[in-house]
Amino acid sequence: MLFSLLTVLGFSLGHDGRSWLATWGAPGVGIVLGLVVLALIPVIPFTEQFARQSVPSKEWHSPTFRRFNRVLSTGWGLAITGLGVSRVIAAAVDARGAEVLFGAVVPVLLIIGMLHLSRTYPDRVTHGDRSIAVRGHR
Repeated sequence: MLFSLLTVLGFSLGHDGRSWLATWGAPGVGIVLGLVVLALIPVIPFTEQFARQSVPSKEWHSPTFRRFNRVLSTGWGLAITGLGVSRVIAAAVDARGAEVLFGAVVPVLLIIGMLHLSRTYPDRVTHGDRSIAVRGHR
């Protein structure tokens, strides 16, 4: 729905509107998607759909599996929201250094941090509980 709205706006707005959308659309989408990921954690964590592909179905309701997915989904939700906020700052501040810092450096650091957490957290969670093994993490 969000992407459909952006597409319609992109085709229907004039030059000034498209310019505004190009500047603020991507950061806005990042913030909205991050907040949706966070809001869905109590219902079904974002990462759970992917984790189920590598974990036996009998483990899907275990406390370890649930904790694993709540933590990773919280991290990804915060990181995606942070990416959007960082891009808003980059667009709002009229300085080249701030644009580079908030438009590139901060987003890259957020992604690297979350990739590291996604790779290392399964071992930390399952260290004491060997009943759950996520693909590649035993």
